[in-house]
Amino acid sequence: MSADQLSQGLSLVNSMSMTFDPYPLILQAIFDQQKKLIHPDLPRFAIILGVVHIILLVVAAVTLILKVLRRQNGERQKIWLWRKHHVADQPIPYLVPNGNFVIEPLQICGCVCYLLFVFGVYWTVKYPQSTPDVVHAGVVFWHAVALVPGSTAFWLSGWGAFYVVYLAPGQANSGRSPHKKNIIQHPLVMNTICISIPVLIAGYFLFVGIAMFIEIKQVIDTYELVTLRLNQLSVGWKPNDPMSLENNRILFDIFNTLSEKTNRLISMAQAEALGWATVSITMIAFYISTTIATVKLLKNSLLMAGRSQSVYQKPDPQEKSKESLNSSTASKTRDCESKSNLSGYIFKNYLSLTRLQRSYYFIYISCGIMAIVLGLNFTTSVLFAIKMKTLIQECVNF
Repeated sequence: MSADQLSQGLSLVNSMSMTFDPYPLILQAIFDQQKKLIHPDLPRFAIILGVVHIILLVVAAVTLILKVLRRQNGERQKIWLWRKHHVADQPIPYLVPNGNFVIEPLQICGCVCYLLFVFGVYWTVKYPQSTPDVVHAGVVFWHAVALVPGSTAFWLSGWGAFYVVYLAPGQANSGRSPHKKNIIQHPLVMNTICISIPVLIAGYFLFVGIAMFIEIKQVIDTYELVTLRLNQLSVGWKPNDPMSLENNRILFDIFNTLSEKTNRLISMAQAEALGWATVSITMIAFYISTTIATVKLLKNSLLMAGRSQSVYQKPDPQEKSKESLNSSTASKTRDCESKSNLSGYIFKNYLSLTRLQRSYYFIYISCGIMAIVLGLNFTTSVLFAIKMKTLIQECVNF
């Protein structure tokens, strides 16, 4: 509500309050507008959103459990979140996140935050009278921080691939003079970049979420003060009361405070939407680019493994018969042993090739699913922020 609208409203209420009680009409207009703000499909939308994130939570939990349980006892040391890569000429190790293991725990955290947001929305819309103010205010906080774990997972997973493909000391120095070193390749710089981005994202949205929590709590308190003041004025109304002008001025001062707090809340919602738009686009681009680079590297390994397997194929039957006719009993024995060893090598190579193929397709599928999930969260975040702005503006412009 603008200052001109408040001034016009004050003049109108001053003229009306001298002859009849206008305060029940104002109070009823507020209640009617509040009912219009609750869209009938909002609980259904909250349920659908909750089911989607429950499915994502279950998938992430099952994937994490399978990764842990399918490891052999000797391979459990491969389950790690970080590892230190020591280089001979650097006293500080490189910190490399495990992109194959870090996604699931963070995705579980993100789904839990989003489910808390959905639960708060459903409770607020379905039972507005019995919902505590903390739950009302907590909705915006959980929405602000719900995407932080997912974006952190995208960054750490992408950084792990980015390091292996481009920034590892062997890759970074290839084709370059050993005396020329880029400052970005220093472990301290790379470790700072790796850790600082998730910290900045988490810090920014925690700050926005806490600020919105406090602001919307103050908006709710001011709104309750408005309704309380209107009830008091309605009970104590008298025709031609000289105190009506002063009472109306105090009432519209409260309206002005409510309008200012609401405008600040709208600005915070816009800052949240802009921040998530920037983070989501950046994370999607970074994750997909590093995943493509990793897939290319894996594809080259796959081709090399395929060529290696084709070299150790069975010999031609005619050559085999000639060799068997010209060989002695001892040579036959050695030949059988060599064939046995060769068969074992081919079998191991086949298993390696199968694992590479499985990883190759898994990375493609994982990249697609994660991009869709982050895109869905990004779209939901922007739509929610835009809708919340519209709802708040309608709420104060009654």
